[in-house]
Amino acid sequence: MNITCPNCDTRYKINPQALGQGRTVRCTACGHRWLVVPPDAAPPAGPPPPAGPPPLPRPPGATATRTFEAPPEPTRIIEPAPLPEAVTPRTDGGRPARPKSPGRAIVLWLALLLAALAVTGFVAGRNELVALFPKLVPVYDRLGLPLAPELGLEFRGLHAAEAEADGRRVLALEVEIHNVAEGERAVPKVEVVLFDKDRRELARTRLDPPQASLSAGGMTRLKAEVPLPASGAASYMVNFAGPG
Repeated sequence: MNITCPNCDTRYKINPQALGQGRTVRCTACGHRWLVVPPDAAPPAGPPPPAGPPPLPRPPGATATRTFEAPPEPTRIIEPAPLPEAVTPRTDGGRPARPKSPGRAIVLWLALLLAALAVTGFVAGRNELVALFPKLVPVYDRLGLPLAPELGLEFRGLHAAEAEADGRRVLALEVEIHNVAEGERAVPKVEVVLFDKDRRELARTRLDPPQASLSAGGMTRLKAEVPLPASGAASYMVNFAGPG
């Protein structure tokens, strides 16, 4: 049977047969002693019966008889064995199973989060990245991701006039491209759009830049001849071409 020390709550396992009708036991943890009665012990004895009549007077000459009572058996102190402590379940290898540390899971989730943020930044911030690292333009082109970077470029000294080249009418174009940003910038293609007098588009031509990129404060000059339609053109527009 299991018993508990009323002083320190230490639990023990004890053989009920060793208790008899009840024994005093001692806690090996704190030294407290208390009486333990097994569940199937006989109920305590009732009150003693009333005293009988006084003994008859002893006849003259009779020998007196003395009655001796056996001394009570001293109470033995029983020290029960404490219950064994709970043991961690063992694995197949015979070693106690170690609780899983939450630290590894946290590190894994942080690594996944950082990877997701890196991919998101590479895609969502591609325009800023290309502005800082122009050599990334071919990478995004292969991935099929359109670019609309903040160029940091501007046209200066634009000159255009109709001319004749190889027997055809052309728009002779000359313009400077300046990098006004603080870092290197990729130079996109230059687009020339021709319009009629009603501002309807007649033709659109894309020209390759003389340089693929410009360092901070750098400049390059573009010279080109744009073919004119037979009907001629009333106006034109020069701009940096978008992706595509």
